Amino acid sequence: MDHSAPNPSIDYFLKIDGIEGESLDSKHGKEIQILGFNWGETQPVSIPFVNGGGSGKVSMQDLTFTMYTCKASPKLFLSCAKGEHIKEATLTARKAGGEQEDFYSIKLEQVLVSSYNTGGGSGSSLPIDTVTLAFAKITYQYRPQTGKGALETPVKAGWNLEENKAV
Repeated sequence: MDHSAPNPSIDYFLKIDGIEGESLDSKHGKEIQILGFNWGETQPVSIPFVNGGGSGKVSMQDLTFTMYTCKASPKLFLSCAKGEHIKEATLTARKAGGEQEDFYSIKLEQVLVSSYNTGGGSGSSLPIDTVTLAFAKITYQYRPQTGKGALETPVKAGWNLEENKAV
């Protein structure tokens, strides 16, 4: 993707096994359209790590996303309340307009809805939900874009939290 150009509009979708969203998109039908997300990790280190101290076990953050309240909302709420296990969830991103190819994805396996919050305000649009997903395995993929706009071979990385190793 050309990072020197103005930021293109991005569409985000989330496909969660057993939970339908309201997307009518031809490639992401019945998925959840999300407004944004946040995920990360930290690596605890002992100082001075340059003199033999080492790193510890990665601390993987849950993936948090926001969405307008939709038909998936009650199911996400109930999944959190019941502690239901979900086989898989995949977040994808693509540039809006044009050929609309997915260039970014995060695939989660052995998923649990660990938090569900909803809220709104007077004069605002639909209520907004904030949902957090815990997981046992993650695969992260990004597809660089050439100067002519074609997507290149994906760059992938993954981590299995139960085994504490790359996948």
